[in-house]
Amino acid sequence: MTGSTTVTPTGVRSVHSRVTDGTMDDAKRLLDTLGGPGDRLWPKDRWLRLRLDDGIEVGSQGGHGPVRYRVDEVEPGRRVRFVFEPDCRPALTGWHELRVDPAGDDGLNWTHELVLDRPSAQVRAILLPLHDALIEDLLDQVEVEVGQHALERPEFTAGIRARRAMLTPVRRRSHKATAPTNG
Repeated sequence: MTGSTTVTPTGVRSVHSRVTDGTMDDAKRLLDTLGGPGDRLWPKDRWLRLRLDDGIEVGSQGGHGPVRYRVDEVEPGRRVRFVFEPDCRPALTGWHELRVDPAGDDGLNWTHELVLDRPSAQVRAILLPLHDALIEDLLDQVEVEVGQHALERPEFTAGIRARRAMLTPVRRRSHKATAPTNG
């Protein structure tokens, strides 16, 4: 894993970073699709789809599943910052961003940073590990999109599978009531 989570005086900070092949033009091409119908970055094969109502534009609202946020800052082709919405469930206060910087002549440094103010114990124990797994999948997707290699997703760990199961709604099966028969 290329990430780390640290406790801050007011919450937590999670940073994931990876150097990939590619140019800043590649980064712009990929970032511009984030949250839209032709999204090439989000790992939608394993996670709820990210949707933004107006794409990567300041004020655009969306999220994935119950996690709601809006685009707060944009440096086109380089950085997008999101802030959590007040009605986000679970309640989250803070921001997260995806940014790209040049790394040498033919490389990119992709960094995702998440800063949460006073997250609950549930968020720290359940959602942060899920977030870490999702971001690693996103960085894998970046490598595929810049032509570094074919997509090879590792299996989720037992801990991630258990956390995902906890958040998956139980589907109720309808059972027909059978009247007792008199014989």
